[in-house]
Amino acid sequence: MPAEPRAPKALADPEALAARRALIDSPHIAPIRALAAVAAAAPYLAPLLDLLPRLAVAVLAGRFAGEAAPALAALRPDLPVIRVPHPSPTYVCTAPEVPERIRRGLAEAAAILDRTSG
Repeated sequence: MPAEPRAPKALADPEALAARRALIDSPHIAPIRALAAVAAAAPYLAPLLDLLPRLAVAVLAGRFAGEAAPALAALRPDLPVIRVPHPSPTYVCTAPEVPERIRRGLAEAAAILDRTSG
């Protein structure tokens, strides 16, 4: 039986592995990762929207979700898209206006639903 291949140094060396993990969350890498995730999800958006023919409004919570707004607008030009801050405690607690912006966005979505349902 052939010997197991040796792990690359970056995986075998705990210090090198820790440095790679730290790099993943660094500010200059995060936007690249986000764009890659958006690009990977793009082929699934149209089929998902096809499964939701009565979708009356989309609420996008957070900056990352907000990246889908142009694609939603292209696929469903008449669909109202509302962006709100992400509701996690990390973001809500950053400023007093954040919870109010979330409430305003959800109230706007509720008003749209009220108009379209009755």
